[in-house]
Amino acid sequence: MSSTTNAPLMWAPPTMNNPTIVDLSKTGSQTYWSFSPNQDVIFLGASGTDTNSKLQVQGGHNVMLLGGDFQPHGQATGTLQFDGLTGAAWVDGVHIDNKYATGGQDAIDFAGAAGTQPDLTVQNSLIENVNGAKSSGHADVVQTQGPAGNLHFYNLTGTTNYQGLFISPQYQPETKSATLDNVNLSYTGATTNDGSAISYLLWTLDDKSETPYPISFHNVNVVPRAGETADQTVWPTSSMGAVQNGNSISFPNMPYTGSVTLGAPAANYADSSKLGLHFTDAQTIVNAVTTGGTLVTVGASTGSGSGSTGSGSTGGSTGGSTGSGSTGGTSHHDTLHVTDAHGSAMQHGFGGLTQLTTMADLVHQQHLA
Repeated sequence: MSSTTNAPLMWAPPTMNNPTIVDLSKTGSQTYWSFSPNQDVIFLGASGTDTNSKLQVQGGHNVMLLGGDFQPHGQATGTLQFDGLTGAAWVDGVHIDNKYATGGQDAIDFAGAAGTQPDLTVQNSLIENVNGAKSSGHADVVQTQGPAGNLHFYNLTGTTNYQGLFISPQYQPETKSATLDNVNLSYTGATTNDGSAISYLLWTLDDKSETPYPISFHNVNVVPRAGETADQTVWPTSSMGAVQNGNSISFPNMPYTGSVTLGAPAANYADSSKLGLHFTDAQTIVNAVTTGGTLVTVGASTGSGSGSTGSGSTGGSTGGSTGSGSTGGTSHHDTLHVTDAHGSAMQHGFGGLTQLTTMADLVHQQHLA
């Protein structure tokens, strides 16, 4: 059975095998979660604004985060931290506002376990007010802090007073690929960045000594801080092979396709009416990944790049959702693990899960099981 989500999906979820489901509405002040390398996990964003300093996930195989309005208070390395994964992190419908975070806090940090190349997907998400400081934390919208596989960004909007996407191949094994589709990043001077003269919004290569990995750019917009040049906004620079033609930056001698546009799109690519506290797709997605259903996906601009967990791209067309993707209808998982506010796991048969209409019903039934 095929299901359509309210917010469009380009990248299908990873395969979930007997996932632990964590409802963040019921976990209070807990900010750190640790899982075995083979455990699949689904986090459900809280029904209200989450003001904890972070959501840190250590370990796990395939980890999903569905919705949530995160406005961290306090200090942490990142608002969302995915560390030591072995499969994939898949984030959909999230709103992050770092205006109250201190110490130069990233919005999303991602790192695979040693020797692995897990994928990262962030789609239909709005990240605002990333606030860094030259003397403390060089805050980023998204930063890879360890090995990664395929990076997927779709319908992503980010604002920062320091740095945007920081995804250079600094780690081994090196990143496999990145696809940026409908991504807009902009500088905001709402708060001081403690004297940094430059704010890089897109950083994909550190220097000429690194080997660039394949990247696809489609509808990628950056709005620099006042007075900055293209070389102070997008890296690699012209001295490394970037070519500027008007407001367009391309990379003809690198394994990059498409271009980056200097200037804002007509509207943010992330639709704020369909994410954060307005996210309504959690039930549909949970049903699909736990019963072997299919989620309708839009066509990826490149039509290539299968992910390490088998989710990959959607094959360049809507037909890809029934192809080699993770929700191709071939899996059937007959148990779920639901975690309560105390971190206790309870196993049960999913029974009539597909007949449930709200996530409240889902959690209620699991606690009664």
